[in-house]
Amino acid sequence: MDFVNMSSNEILNIGYVFGNSISIIMILLLFIENKNRKRTSAKCLSTMFLFLIIYFLGDILWSFAYFGIIPNADIFIKIARIIYYSASNIIALAWLTFVSITLDPNFDYHKKRLLLGIPVLISIIAAIIICTFLNPVRKDIYGYLTVLGLVILPFTYIITSEVLIIKEYKKLKDDLNKKRVRILTIWPIAILLVSILQVIFAEIPIYCFGALIVCVYFYIQNQNSYIFIDELTGINNRAMLNKYLNDIKESEHTYYILMVDIDKFKLINDNNGHLEGDKALIYFSNRLKKVLDKYKCFLARYGGDEFTIIYRTENEDEISNLTNEIKENLKASINDLGYEITASMGYSKLNDFTNSSDAIKKADEMLYQEKVKAHKNR
Repeated sequence: MDFVNMSSNEILNIGYVFGNSISIIMILLLFIENKNRKRTSAKCLSTMFLFLIIYFLGDILWSFAYFGIIPNADIFIKIARIIYYSASNIIALAWLTFVSITLDPNFDYHKKRLLLGIPVLISIIAAIIICTFLNPVRKDIYGYLTVLGLVILPFTYIITSEVLIIKEYKKLKDDLNKKRVRILTIWPIAILLVSILQVIFAEIPIYCFGALIVCVYFYIQNQNSYIFIDELTGINNRAMLNKYLNDIKESEHTYYILMVDIDKFKLINDNNGHLEGDKALIYFSNRLKKVLDKYKCFLARYGGDEFTIIYRTENEDEISNLTNEIKENLKASINDLGYEITASMGYSKLNDFTNSSDAIKKADEMLYQEKVKAHKNR
């Protein structure tokens, strides 16, 4: 290949093709690595990766047409623009869904996908019509308004996701969960930044490399966060609990540890099957989370049907308020599930023990005593 005798357009085209090809290969590897994961949130990531690949293919097509390497350039530029705007809509929808599920494990996308998907379908149809029959890159108010109309839905979805992230971040009290939520802000902000730079420097393949770096970094950080997440309930797992206990070990604040479990959980499994048991665990964890968000407590699944709460308070009387509110909140289960879920709880003061395992043991003993007392009353 004679680079010396190449025109500047041919060199720029090679840069675009090379950059996008490398990005396609790397994102494809992420897609293959992620596609077998069963979580709905993982499927959303796979959708994002797939349509990023499609976006990059559109960018390669655009470069061949823009730099005059292929004939009938106008037709191929229009096709590339349709790919850009269509892929952007689907990527933004997948991102919003991913954020919603990550922040709220109880988010039911299957019920809401029609509500979220119809605007995307309309936007894609509009992009096809506009890019086919109009000129969205005119350097006047007409062109600017046309482009704004094409990107308004993806921007709306991304801004909505950022609002959800900020609202959740403000609720959190512990730094570990804050860090996990903070990671979610990286992808949309970085993508918007490289998109703006790409518009300014149209002849340099900024977007593909920028999007690739952001996706790889975000994927690694996101996978690391899963190490500390319970697969079923979506809340913190025991590994995260141990990490949290270690982080607050030297704190001067007063902490209480509560052990909570579902009464007669074995009967739910025996009478209704393990799938219903899993449903009960998810429901129970969501009910706990709803109450604990108000008190800004740390919540983790300890194992089986047992959960651990870490509550920072200087007033021990607040523990009674917390446990009573949890029990009151669980009364809705009879209507929501068709059977009643109740819980037994025990607690101890973490600061009274040099070892957190001793504090957990003490809280477990109190929980057992409550179960015995409840059994006698029945």
